Amino acid sequence: MSVQQELVSKLHLLETDVQRKYAEVILSKSATLYIQDKAGVGKSSVLRKIANILGMQVIDLIISQIDEADLGIYPKTGTYTMKDGTQVECFRYLPPEWAVRASEVPTLVILEEINRSTPEKRNACLQILNDYNVGQYQMNKDNVYFAASGNLGNEDGNDVDMFDNAMINRLCIMNHVSDYPTWKKEYGSKNVSKYIMDYLESKNGVSIYDDLHLKNNKSDKSPFASHRSWSNLSKYIMTIHHTDPKDPNSDVKDWNTFVTSVKKVSSGFIGNSANDFHRYLESKINISSKDLIQDFSLIENKLRRSDVSEKTRLLNELCDMRLDDLDENNMNNIFLFLEFIQEKELVANYVKNVFLKANKDNINIIHLIGSCPNLFSDNFYRNFMAIKNKYNDIFKQAISGSSTEEMNLG
Repeated sequence: MSVQQELVSKLHLLETDVQRKYAEVILSKSATLYIQDKAGVGKSSVLRKIANILGMQVIDLIISQIDEADLGIYPKTGTYTMKDGTQVECFRYLPPEWAVRASEVPTLVILEEINRSTPEKRNACLQILNDYNVGQYQMNKDNVYFAASGNLGNEDGNDVDMFDNAMINRLCIMNHVSDYPTWKKEYGSKNVSKYIMDYLESKNGVSIYDDLHLKNNKSDKSPFASHRSWSNLSKYIMTIHHTDPKDPNSDVKDWNTFVTSVKKVSSGFIGNSANDFHRYLESKINISSKDLIQDFSLIENKLRRSDVSEKTRLLNELCDMRLDDLDENNMNNIFLFLEFIQEKELVANYVKNVFLKANKDNINIIHLIGSCPNLFSDNFYRNFMAIKNKYNDIFKQAISGSSTEEMNLG
């Protein structure tokens, strides 16, 4: 099986339609995939994610920032022996290291910001895309795959040049989807601090990217909110304040210190959006779901000062808990919380998600829970049936809305 066939056989591993669409163009080598969108929205990160899933090495070249030598335009002097034995001093171009590395193993080479580079660099890129030559070095075509990205120009405050027809004819040009749900699924939910993700969720993602059209009209070059700047702020928060710097879902070491620090530095990352983010953190009561399931009475007064976003956060955390891990006291506290919040949609969201998670974790036997309870742990059976009996109507809706419509749950 060729390298290309092996990579194509892994397309089913990709997680989203966007990943698959991009990967199919890249692996087909029919043209070089070129995705364009505003600055800082995760164009390169989705390409890197594709490569990681397919098991490819990634080489990321920001064309607007690298030297021409990195594109094979670096001369080395030497001699050339003519047929009559005459030696002539001349030069040839040395290959950059990345081109040699890319030839060794299956590699995705990402050419970023081509439309912000000089004509000389774009011409060098064209030669590379055309015939896999970097200077006078011929790359291994079996191992090397290309993708490229670029910014929009005036719309996102970047100076860009138009491609000529020769370049356009080598590209498959696509407008990248940079909406919040896509970014959340592709990157945010697994990599960004839960405090940022909870805030963005409370705003339905509308705060993730500032209106650069208005900023550009005012020649405002101050920091602004974007997928990239929120990610950078997250790295700061996780490194300095999370109890586990590598876990975006870990708690912070000290809440007051965390909120105070964010107030001091966040505007340097996300500009004016920092004010609203800080107000959001100050309004949070910082109740953990672990506190809730241990003793609801201890946090009830705090919850009275919380808003819907805080309750939603707690419900999302409760949805992630396995029924096997909850004892009877934990479940009683969850029921007290569900009665306290009263919002029917939030309660229904919890019940439906618990059903879907229980179904996923026990996909081959969940339909037997009514007739063969001995197949399940005592905790799971007791908690599942308690939720089902208490919120029977919601359970019926959850079942009818799933692929398990005909299940007999007893």
